[in-house]
Amino acid sequence: MNLDAFTVLVGVGAAAFLLGLLSLVVWIIYGFTRAIFTKKGRQEAREMSAANSAYYERLKCPACRSKISIDATRCPYCTTMIDR
Repeated sequence: MNLDAFTVLVGVGAAAFLLGLLSLVVWIIYGFTRAIFTKKGRQEAREMSAANSAYYERLKCPACRSKISIDATRCPYCTTMIDR
């Protein structure tokens, strides 16, 4: 084996090793960012859900519990008068 061929093989091996190492680093960064954003997304969804449920609690008919407009004076479903 001559020296030039050996140098090329070592260079190719080193490049493959560095490419593998870079892939590992990218995979780790992707995993951490996905975990962070997924957790943050779930937390924001819970907060929005809580805010929406609190909002809709004010907009339910006391008789039939249907969602109604905040400006309604009468329930469109059971026609009960809404007291304010």
